[in-house]
Amino acid sequence: MLSAIYTCISSSNYWTVASYSTGATAAVDYVEVRPRLTGDTAPATASAQPAMQAQRFIVAGRGSGNLTSTSMGNATTSTSRVGVPGTDTLVMNYAPEGNSGSSVTVDLMFPYGNRATGYYGVCDDIDGSNNWNVWIIESAEILTVCLENMSDNKSMYGFCAGALMRPPTTGSNDIDVDNRLYGSICHGQECAYTWTTSYTQGWSDSSTTQVNNYKAVVFDPTSGGPGPFDETGYTTGSTCQLIGVYRFADMILDTAKLVTADGAFIGLPMNFWSDVTKASGSLSPSKFIGTMRQVRYIRDFPSRVIIQDGSGTTVGFAWGSHPTTMYDSVGFTNS
Repeated sequence: MLSAIYTCISSSNYWTVASYSTGATAAVDYVEVRPRLTGDTAPATASAQPAMQAQRFIVAGRGSGNLTSTSMGNATTSTSRVGVPGTDTLVMNYAPEGNSGSSVTVDLMFPYGNRATGYYGVCDDIDGSNNWNVWIIESAEILTVCLENMSDNKSMYGFCAGALMRPPTTGSNDIDVDNRLYGSICHGQECAYTWTTSYTQGWSDSSTTQVNNYKAVVFDPTSGGPGPFDETGYTTGSTCQLIGVYRFADMILDTAKLVTADGAFIGLPMNFWSDVTKASGSLSPSKFIGTMRQVRYIRDFPSRVIIQDGSGTTVGFAWGSHPTTMYDSVGFTNS
């Protein structure tokens, strides 16, 4: 699976492999991903957003050994973390400022010394008897790795991470960088087809401690003090707090009818939990943190559908909750 992710990233337009270890050649097998820069052969459009060039993703799993518990992301309290990956599990750690480190130390919660999510599960069901598809959806600022279990007809394992959200204002207490908020959404467990009407599935955070759960987190852009969005906090250090987020409202497609002419629904507005830090254990929404960028509600599609406008121009891609049947799906655009 890691080799397949390596192959997808190596041939992508906006991302490339910075380093890797597969085949149990190290204690932790991994693929480290960075944006393509000016000297690379693929389009270097990420250079238009210098702040985005620092991003790093580490997709990892057991090699000859395993990750340690201190490398995992916070689960329900600041001292309670997600368990280490099992034999059939992949995890991912996202760091917005990863390139400021000279090299990666995989088995750390903060591999580069700067803020990072820690490792969260992105697939708990890898089995050699099953047939898997690996594919990606990419822009210059967001990377989505999609894993499909074709044997069990399950899609929406994987993750979506990067400059994911647009804050509600451009004020310094709300914004992270370039009117964006960094974060990640990890599907350790397959995202079922009821995700639009269930806050416990899909693109929302879970307070459980297991790898096979959904973890949706965003970095508090000015965290560090006693309250949300405190002005005197740390914007890039390892002390920067994570906020567990969830969808602002249910979207029942039979009643909302908010589809556009191109087939895309509204963006996904997100709240964060009532307590400041990630993994407070509370599931009560508090404050509106922003709307997801380049990620849209769309009408039912199977995975890997290309969305085009009336002139035949590709305007987006669908990541569906079933590889072949029309069920709930998420649309990705470049806007």
